[in-house]
Amino acid sequence: MRFTPRDAINQRFFSSDKNTNDFKVGEKIIFTWSDDWANFISEKINASHHDTTMYNSSYWFKTNIEKNISVVHAPIGSPGTVMFLEDLITCGAKQIIGLGAAGSLKKDFQIGDILIPYFCKIIDEGTSQHYKIKGEIKPDEKLYNRLKNIFINSDINLGVGDWWTTDGFYRESKNDIKEYSNQGILGVDMETSAMYKLGIFRKVSICNLLIVSDELYKEWKYGVSSKRFQTNYLKIISLLSSWILN
Repeated sequence: MRFTPRDAINQRFFSSDKNTNDFKVGEKIIFTWSDDWANFISEKINASHHDTTMYNSSYWFKTNIEKNISVVHAPIGSPGTVMFLEDLITCGAKQIIGLGAAGSLKKDFQIGDILIPYFCKIIDEGTSQHYKIKGEIKPDEKLYNRLKNIFINSDINLGVGDWWTTDGFYRESKNDIKEYSNQGILGVDMETSAMYKLGIFRKVSICNLLIVSDELYKEWKYGVSSKRFQTNYLKIISLLSSWILN
């Protein structure tokens, strides 16, 4: 490569005499795309040491230095997500949990339920092609099983299965949704396939945990402000925070 993530970070901060060693990045990461969610999780796990990202001050991470955990507010979409993750991995991140929202393609999984993407069968985003690997695109097996065990024993409906990732947010057509649902695809988001490919390529553990915000299998239903979504979101944050602190 012409330049590496380490080269890029060091160059960005050359004038201020900073480098990768100046960023307090935990080995364990909770990675989310909502500023509010990231702040709430930071409070739950007492992550207070604050750093802006290496490339854009709108995005940031807070670290509980004692527990070696960082909470990250990241940009939506595969390119920005993977760029940020490359920087975090360069600075020491080894285990990454993506906590976000997703659309459900199956009537068994409704707003407020939780989905864990497994095999990425429909890769409809452009970042993945730049990470050449062989084999199936899936999460780190150990981290996947740990997360599944946390939520399979909770009262939140859990789905795991085949996945669709797209970077065409407004191009999820009715025909695509019907076809992919008939193929057994569980849900859709904008980052998972690129994140999982990066994890395999960089040899770090990555698994995503996504709350159903949209029901797509019938007329579109959006439910982030619903009581069920908000109730389950609080339960998920509590369970995830307790687990990662141990």
